[in-house]
Amino acid sequence: APVVTTRRVLPIYPLTAGLSNAAVLRAVRQALAICDPPAEILPEPVRSAYQILPASVAYQAIHEPESMAQAEQAKKRLVFEEFFVFSAGLSL
Repeated sequence: APVVTTRRVLPIYPLTAGLSNAAVLRAVRQALAICDPPAEILPEPVRSAYQILPASVAYQAIHEPESMAQAEQAKKRLVFEEFFVFSAGLSL
């Protein structure tokens, strides 16, 4: 495959035989374009206190980040959300 030079941050997805990263990226872009944004489950005071991105921004940025910093912020949001939900489940 030819080497393409770009200044954009591109995600690398786990692949299976016969499936290229470009094909997965196209499918993800289509899904992001047609699907409703995810529901926000983190309360605003929590997001503010921990400087967490809104869900809609994080899900877009994890797949199409404008920078490595934004990709890291998106990852932080998604990991934080998992622990938040897990912690809430433990308190039931």
